[in-house]
Amino acid sequence: MDKFVETLEQFHMLCASETVLVALSGGADSVSLLHRFVLLRKTRKLTVLAGHVHHGLRGDEADRDEAFCRTLCEAWSVPYFSTRVDVKGEAACTGESVEECARRLRYAFLEAQAKKHGAVLATAHTADDNLETVLLNLVRGTGLKGLCGIPPVRERIIRPLLFFERAEIEAYCKTHGLSYVTDSSNLSSEFARNQLRLSVTPVLKGLNPSLLSGISRMTRFLREEEELLETLAQNALSAAKKDEGFDAAALAKLPSPLRFRALVRLAKNAGGSIGAAHEPALTGILHGGGSTDLPGGVRMTVQRGRLTVSGKEEEEKTFLPATALAVPGETKVGCRWICTQKMERDGQNVYNFLFYHALDYAKIKGTLRVRSRRPGDKLTLSRRNCTKSLKKLFQEANIPPKDRDAVAVVEDDEGIVWVEGFGCDRRVTATGETISLLLLDVREEDGL
Repeated sequence: MDKFVETLEQFHMLCASETVLVALSGGADSVSLLHRFVLLRKTRKLTVLAGHVHHGLRGDEADRDEAFCRTLCEAWSVPYFSTRVDVKGEAACTGESVEECARRLRYAFLEAQAKKHGAVLATAHTADDNLETVLLNLVRGTGLKGLCGIPPVRERIIRPLLFFERAEIEAYCKTHGLSYVTDSSNLSSEFARNQLRLSVTPVLKGLNPSLLSGISRMTRFLREEEELLETLAQNALSAAKKDEGFDAAALAKLPSPLRFRALVRLAKNAGGSIGAAHEPALTGILHGGGSTDLPGGVRMTVQRGRLTVSGKEEEEKTFLPATALAVPGETKVGCRWICTQKMERDGQNVYNFLFYHALDYAKIKGTLRVRSRRPGDKLTLSRRNCTKSLKKLFQEANIPPKDRDAVAVVEDDEGIVWVEGFGCDRRVTATGETISLLLLDVREEDGL
């Protein structure tokens, strides 16, 4: 089996029908990735999109890259999305490095586009990138998680080239006659990653020609161990649950690696974060009581042996009362509009409508209503063939608790049929046999 397809299947990156947005820079890695998906489109019910971010850092060369990506997508009939960002200006305001800021802005755009179109985001990270990430983390000082490298799958981000070496990518491009552009900044020693790429990894590869495959094996094993520790931490949290909080003594008795992971989970669920520097203070309140403030406006407090976690003063939430949907038509919900459109398939390929979340209209029971989430809400994800609570889905998608009531949930008389940002429930998802479609979309009040 082709290693690319094998990687997709081994890590369950795609299902039988899927929409994938490729992060396209124009370099050999991303061009190779897009080409592989375009070929796969011939044999699978796959919708392929591409996204490009112009960082405003390399003048005419960046303009060239953007034009190359646009032309390539036109030639391969791939819907293309791009944006321009001012990385230097943003970094000057935030205090981030140019690298950090560029990465944040790039992922913000690509993930937003992927969410909008119900797609997974595919990035072209390779085994060489994985090695460089491990080395960077090692140099900066890291724990087990940092040594796990780049994960093949993270939420809705997939990396099908993670086990390919850069030399394999270049050979693939040559075999298939693929043109690509070269980012001159990759040759600059200004950035730490480039210093490793240009000066350190060649030496390490000289010492061990099998270095990349060895690092890939190591990171895979370490990820499995990290996942085990995360599972044990979650089990410990469940066991320590006490009324509206947690048994502080039970958490204090946990081995340090499990205790830290458990506290990180609690802080993250409340919209905050924890670093290693916070561990002594947190351990102190578990043993002696008191409270400590954490990044993100989260406070952990221990009183009478019970740990509670609270967010900052709640910003005003947007709650969506149950409202009947106009079908077809537009229904105002908060400061947005839920747009519905009925369409007869008439021989068209239904997968072209996945951008808008197509429901099989014949499967809808009774009246459609839009509302906020409720306790116990669940969604069966047709793409993953699994059922999850909305609480779990929102946590996995890193939606802050204060924003979760604003997510539009559409239901009929039998239950949830669609959730904004996550798509349709399997019960009503359009298929190749669907005749009458109902298309759902969300529009901001200003029309943007």
